Amino acid sequence: MTLRTGCIHGVRPAGIQPLSQRAALHMTTVPTEWDWTKLCPADGDARTNDYLGTCVQCADFALIEIILANVAGSGSPRWKPTDDMIISRYTAETGYNPITGVPDNGTDSAADLTNWVTSGIKIPELQRDIAPWWATVDPMDDNDMAIGLGCSPLLVSLNLPEGWEEAETNPLAWMKPPGAPTNEGHRVLAVKFMGKIRTVRSWGMDLQVGEEWWQQAVVSVDAVWSTDLLNAIGTTPMGLDISALASDMASVTSSA
Repeated sequence: MTLRTGCIHGVRPAGIQPLSQRAALHMTTVPTEWDWTKLCPADGDARTNDYLGTCVQCADFALIEIILANVAGSGSPRWKPTDDMIISRYTAETGYNPITGVPDNGTDSAADLTNWVTSGIKIPELQRDIAPWWATVDPMDDNDMAIGLGCSPLLVSLNLPEGWEEAETNPLAWMKPPGAPTNEGHRVLAVKFMGKIRTVRSWGMDLQVGEEWWQQAVVSVDAVWSTDLLNAIGTTPMGLDISALASDMASVTSSA
């Protein structure tokens, strides 16, 4: 398998607020570990990101896949995105032509999320149109990251250091001290943490990330929440302010 990247680090819309402004953090017990992978383990399928720069779209669909698996519970059939779904989104967002294979330059991560929260991602076979709310997470604040991951898997933008390709054969490669910074942008999904060791999903693999590697490589972290994750009273266990998030999304919609 060849590992492709493809994340362009865009500027978020002004209306998107930090998690600290949209969750009752002062009332929250910070979890010391969290694992979204138990009901949705990695399956080794790169989902086009081994031959196209579709990491942004793959991360979006990985998030949906994990959410749906956790909502459905154990024993339920696992929904998976098709390559056609990912390529279709990549085409719509970047102008990629499946016939000519160009352009294949990746996707602006902020533009992708703006598109998602304003237009949704449709899953016809499930009769679903998932249009989430969006907030930012401070990647260098352990409590912010822990609480964010307690609410949902998190979308992470990286500037990959030299040697990142070792992950193809060694899922612990990103536990090593990072190499020199590069300009290689990549989008992954944070799916698990235990203490300061975080696990991200990319290319169909779950890769552990050490603290030093994380601190150098991470550019930004975004949290999105679907109504699937809400409980009966309209909040998550971490105390998200749904009304405020809905208002944020309205401002993004009006400026998009």
